[in-house]
Amino acid sequence: MADEVKFENFEKLIMQENVAARIGEAIEKIKAYYTSAEAQKSVEDKVNAMDIDEVKKGELRNKTDMFLKAMTKGFNRDAFRNQIIATINDEQKINDISEEDLLKTIESIEAEMSSKNDEFLDNSIRMIFEMDRRGAEEAQTSDKTPAQIEVEKQKQLANEYLNALQRMKADFDNYKKRVLRDKEEQKALALESLFGDLMGVLDSFEAIKPDSKIDYEGIQKISKLFMSVLEKYSLKEIETFEKFDAGFHQAVTSEERDDLEEHTIIETFRKGYMLGEKLIRPAMVKVSVKSANPINEDSGAAS
Repeated sequence: MADEVKFENFEKLIMQENVAARIGEAIEKIKAYYTSAEAQKSVEDKVNAMDIDEVKKGELRNKTDMFLKAMTKGFNRDAFRNQIIATINDEQKINDISEEDLLKTIESIEAEMSSKNDEFLDNSIRMIFEMDRRGAEEAQTSDKTPAQIEVEKQKQLANEYLNALQRMKADFDNYKKRVLRDKEEQKALALESLFGDLMGVLDSFEAIKPDSKIDYEGIQKISKLFMSVLEKYSLKEIETFEKFDAGFHQAVTSEERDDLEEHTIIETFRKGYMLGEKLIRPAMVKVSVKSANPINEDSGAAS
């Protein structure tokens, strides 16, 4: 997926203050580790454990430190944005992503990168050591001048940096595939559980035969069974016995009632439902108004 591809909803979300702040927090946390005393101590321990002389150990520590600083400098908001896109890896899902799911994706990327800190330090040290070793071998057998050898070493270092970043990208590609696979498995398990519970409701309907005598009470029992399944999966009915709330109710008509407090719900025409904290559809209601203050019909939550 090309970096320059724009996703209108996604781009707006990552510019939101709380999301932008969370991305900045994740970037700073990741960058902070590689320039921290903890990382320096880890590099020192790893280098000290190597079977090389003290001079080479000092050079290796310094070059590793330079590499980590260069790497963290290049890890910015654009790089993190591209990593989010690569992790989701689905154009429709990227543009339709909710704020909640975007924040979860940011958290998972941060956790994945943090879990690979030690592995990345190991790979960086090995890469720089091997580059120096090959450079030293070439210098012993080459007719090139010291300046030419140094130029070659810098080119080689740049290539090694690029290879290291490509390996990181490959790791993230594998990670995003695993995340997508896990999401699909979780979705399948959730649907399996839901449909398994709904089969009980279906069994109740199938038990009704053409000659069955089923009354209102029987229908209500099936309705309650159906609602109990939906409530198990966080679907709940919006209450309509309280005062009108534009966030949950849609007033489709009003009635002048001086005996009631203004905007009291008088009648429910269609029930409304919430899925967790998300409004699925508002309840359509009739509300009371004072004689001199009618309410505009069709006000409130959109259906």
